[in-house]
Amino acid sequence: VTLNMADAGTRESDLEIAKKVEETRQRFKTEHVQDSTDKYDARDVERLQKDDLLAESYLTWRHYIVDDALKMIDESFQWRKEFQVNDLTESSIPKWMFETGAVYLHGYDKEGNKLCTLLFFYPCLVL
Repeated sequence: VTLNMADAGTRESDLEIAKKVEETRQRFKTEHVQDSTDKYDARDVERLQKDDLLAESYLTWRHYIVDDALKMIDESFQWRKEFQVNDLTESSIPKWMFETGAVYLHGYDKEGNKLCTLLFFYPCLVL
C-alpha cells in the first residue's frame, strides 16, 4: 500500500478538526450550558450538539481557536434567544420591510424552512 503524503496531511487535518469540534461541543456544554439552562434557546444548543457543520463553522470563523469559537457561540446564541430568531415567521416581520427591500426571502435551509435575509444599512457622512 502506497501512502500519498498529501492524503496523509488531509486525514490528519480532518482528524484535528473533528477533535476540535468535539472539544468545542463538550466545553460549551460544561462551561456555558450547565451554568444556565435559560441563557440560550434549547433548539440552538441541540443543533450545535448534532450539526457538525455548524460547530465547524464557528471554529472556522475563529481560525480553529476553541476559546474564541466558544465566546462567539455564547454571544450569538444569546443574541438569537433575545431576538427570538428561531420563532421568526414571514408574518412576524412588518410588511414595509419586504416592500423596501430591507428583508427578502430567498431559498430554503436543509430542513425546508424559508431563508430570510436582512439588509442593514449604516448611514455615512459624505463631506
